[in-house]
Amino acid sequence: MHLNLAHALLQTGRISEAIDQFNVVLRLQPDSIDARYALSYALEKEGRIPEATAQIKTALDLHPRDPDLLARMIDLKDAQRQQAKPPAHAPVPSK
Repeated sequence: MHLNLAHALLQTGRISEAIDQFNVVLRLQPDSIDARYALSYALEKEGRIPEATAQIKTALDLHPRDPDLLARMIDLKDAQRQQAKPPAHAPVPSK
């Protein structure tokens, strides 16, 4: 029930509430790959890339060869690199 609610909240843009519900699911079912995978998307939408990455790392500990999890980890690493880059229009500091 909580997992379905969390997915519905995520799909309707209620990200913070979705995160709360995914965390409820994980307290009840810590091995839920679906909850960890979807939670990583919700966290990423809030700019919380390190936390999203941690969820996928935990999922990969449970299923190290899952192609979807491996692809998600690559996506998060790319997002982390993009987040770390300064904006292209950033002013150059003057002396």
